[in-house]
This record gives sequence, structure tokens and C-alpha cells, in this order.
Amino acid sequence: MSKVYNEAEKRELKKALDVQGACNLSGVLHSWASAASVVREAVATNHGVAFNSHPINVLYASKVASLLGMNLDSLGGVEGSREKDADPIDLAFWAFGEAKRAVEEKEETLCAICGQRVNNGPCYHGATP
Repeated sequence: MSKVYNEAEKRELKKALDVQGACNLSGVLHSWASAASVVREAVATNHGVAFNSHPINVLYASKVASLLGMNLDSLGGVEGSREKDADPIDLAFWAFGEAKRAVEEKEETLCAICGQRVNNGPCYHGATP
């Protein structure tokens, strides 16, 4: 089952994707510091992903490593990741996929009467998106 990201996380995931084309290390670090507070709050309220392996942090870490001329292989496993010795490149690809999925995900519309999802048409109460 996929993790559900709150709206603040989705905004920061979008920024983390956008920053992949950046060339200014200082700007990336300032953005990451701002995003880290959102990640910390999300991790505190939803225990699905560890802070260090949250897709936002992985994407920023990957970009910082790139700007510093470091190879992701030299970073080793990521503490707190789902797998203790996670391959950093696999983790970066996973984070990119998670971010893309969350950013592109449409907000669900539910029927106020039965709670059925009505994104793709009306429920039996006639509620429409």
C-alpha cells in the first residue's frame, strides 16, 4: 500500500522534484532546511516513513551529493530506510517515484452521504465530483 502524503508534504515533494535542476548549492540547502521541518512534522504524525529515508530528504540529499561532485554509491546505506543496507541509487529512484506519484495524485472526492469515492462519476446517491 502506498503512503498517503499530506498537502504540505506534496508541496515539498514538488519543490524537491523541481530542485533537481538547480545549480546553486546554497539555495538547495535553504530549501532543504525549510522542507525538513515539514518532513519532521509528517514523520511525527505518521509513522510510515523514517525521517532520514523520507522521499523529500532523499531527493535533496541526492541533489546535494550531485552538486558536491559525489557519487551516490559513496554515500552507503541510509539510516532509517526500509532496508538497513539500502542501495542509495535504488533509494533515490524510489524517492523520485514516490514524489512523482504524490504530486500527480488527484485529491479524492467523497460522497457526503456514504463516503464512496466519486472521482470517476456519481455514486448511487447521485453525488458527482
